[in-house]
Amino acid sequence: MRKVVIAGYIYTKHRDGNDGYAYWHCVRRHGGVCHGRVKIHEGNETFDVVIAHSHLPSFGAAKAVVATAGFNRRAREEPQT
Repeated sequence: MRKVVIAGYIYTKHRDGNDGYAYWHCVRRHGGVCHGRVKIHEGNETFDVVIAHSHLPSFGAAKAVVATAGFNRRAREEPQT
């Protein structure tokens, strides 16, 4: 599942819009915990917060997501021995 981290908040991709934006939901969305949403313009990677979060950012979890993405990218790019 594709994820993005912005200012300590973790989002999963919801859909691509017809307006040049991709729409993302907070990972804490399930169970009605948070309705935070952001839209990211695919051309220049600018973003707008659509709905604010109902919780504080989780910098530790965000670091883990970034680290895991880096490990996975390196595993795909480097030949196995």
